[in-house]
Amino acid sequence: MKIALALGSGGVRGFAHLGVIKVLEEAGLEIDLIAGTSAGSLVGALYASGKSVNEIRDLLLEEKAQMFWALADIYWKHALISGGKLDKLLSKWLAVDSFSDLKIKFVAVCCDLYTAEQVDIADGNLANAVRASMAVPTLFKPVNYFGRKLVDGGLCSPVPIKACKQIADYFVIAVNLDNHQLYIAPDVEFNGLKDNANRALNIMRHYLAKLELDDADLLIEPKIDLVSLVGIKEYFVDHRKMDDVIAAGEIAMRNQLPALLAMLAAKE
Repeated sequence: MKIALALGSGGVRGFAHLGVIKVLEEAGLEIDLIAGTSAGSLVGALYASGKSVNEIRDLLLEEKAQMFWALADIYWKHALISGGKLDKLLSKWLAVDSFSDLKIKFVAVCCDLYTAEQVDIADGNLANAVRASMAVPTLFKPVNYFGRKLVDGGLCSPVPIKACKQIADYFVIAVNLDNHQLYIAPDVEFNGLKDNANRALNIMRHYLAKLELDDADLLIEPKIDLVSLVGIKEYFVDHRKMDDVIAAGEIAMRNQLPALLAMLAAKE
């Protein structure tokens, strides 16, 4: 049975995808397809290009200075960041230009800003497609791609299970990073506009992600102690925090590994 990974969006919570992939590798399970949304698109494309889990972890953490300057690409017209410098950095990191050069079949999931349609990209320029999948509205300028203006795929498919199912009959392992804590005690205070906005967006993303999860063959939901939408501060400040996120993905996948092996054996 061929295995597909649906790697969800979630900013720096996307480091958890590395922990999930690590456990699958240790179990000797081959991944035949990766569909990624936003952060899942970045991790998925890097892994599909042939980089190991450790290489991706080191790349993302040791080249934070390059990422900082890529994000310091102020635009102001339709968004805060132009994205041109990020495009160049992604091209360097991926080291391949085209989807056809990847070691594993890969799909970058985006959203058309005008039609609100989900757009699954599986050909063309790889770095441009990944940047489009990561283009959070107001933060990044929309990406012009095949005549469409594309933005972050998390707006329409935070966990890209449908993108996997539309290609072929894969066994889909879905990694949902938007299983946010819904109940918070009434005596907990939110400190200002940012906290309230993050809370509202996390509630919305929680329910949006749930719409697609029933179609997964196996659902992985790492427990991650990050509430900010993107997590830029955590990424730039603390290596250890990112390693904790990777560990959360590893724990979640390891807990589900016996069930996964049993289900795959039953399908043989």
